Amino acid sequence: MPIWLRLVGISQAVLGIVRGVVDFVAIVLLCVMTFLILFQILGRYVFNYSISWSEEAAIFAQVWLVMLGAGIAMRNRHHVGVDFLIARCPPLVRQLARSASFLLGVWFLIVVIVGSFSLIGIGFMLKSAALQIPMAVPYFALPVGMSYFLLEFAIAVLPEIRDPNRPSTVEEGVSE
Repeated sequence: MPIWLRLVGISQAVLGIVRGVVDFVAIVLLCVMTFLILFQILGRYVFNYSISWSEEAAIFAQVWLVMLGAGIAMRNRHHVGVDFLIARCPPLVRQLARSASFLLGVWFLIVVIVGSFSLIGIGFMLKSAALQIPMAVPYFALPVGMSYFLLEFAIAVLPEIRDPNRPSTVEEGVSE
């Protein structure tokens, strides 16, 4: 078996593991967030006692869920894409437009990822109000989530660039 075929198999296995971990973490975060909000409601309205840290923990869980959820939505092709005009262009124009769009998207995501590290540095010096954990913990959601989004973005768009006659995921109308 050629080495490149083995590498493809290994990369597909690693991608499957990464996707499984992201899905599992997203489900756990959703459950934690739901439980914490329910816990806060019961504490406040049933027992007349406010649990100060549960709201902050639920917000941090939501931040992580949104950042990871962006990549999950990209994987399932649930982000809005408007390519009405591009779809009707000749293959070369379509390929150039998709390439430019991809490069701009990658540039933006890299700027966000790199820029988030200075925020994380500040987050190590700050503590959250109720939980007293470093703010770097919720801030890490930005580079982690956007890195995963970048991975899914590349997997979704690169085949469309390579084959200009391939219909875009919006034209297919199918989510995998």
